[in-house]
Amino acid sequence: MKNLMVKILALAIMLPLVNACKVSSKVTAWQKPADEYVFIEYYQTNDGRALEGKPFPGRRIDGPTYAFNPETGELNSYAGVEYNTDSLRVMLGRGLVLRGTQGGGLHSRLIPHSTLPFEEGKLRVEGISPEGVNVVWDNQPILLKVGEPWENRTVEVDTLSSPDGRVIVENTTTYTMVFHGFLKKEKLSNN
Repeated sequence: MKNLMVKILALAIMLPLVNACKVSSKVTAWQKPADEYVFIEYYQTNDGRALEGKPFPGRRIDGPTYAFNPETGELNSYAGVEYNTDSLRVMLGRGLVLRGTQGGGLHSRLIPHSTLPFEEGKLRVEGISPEGVNVVWDNQPILLKVGEPWENRTVEVDTLSSPDGRVIVENTTTYTMVFHGFLKKEKLSNN
């Protein structure tokens, strides 16, 4: 009887292990739908103000080269950006805004990407998931979620010499990123 109990106990222990070996669970990686792409806007805003003296006039920059409608998901390029619609994974809207003593204007452009990872300035786009876009900005890992703006702001004070004397300027640099989501490729136009 004792021998039978040992065998039953051994079988009870081994049965779950044997079944675990037979069960195979297929794990498939998440894939973005083929008819969609990711749209991220990445802007740098330079804003300056004179604290003392009269600064030199700031530079002027050209206007935007694209328009985005967040309500319809339509993205229109005015600059004839070249990309392969079939392989497009990420469209990056890169912009620069100048204000105050830093200058004036807004410039933007679209940068298409078919492979990951890629880098643009301090930004490195690592990967895409259903939760958002994994990026690294200035060595800081960030998960960009749809519609949640990310911002980094620095303020520096510079002292400059001018013919009119000393000039002290406060410069604020703000980087912003917004992941606008997974957009339909059919709503992407290149005029």
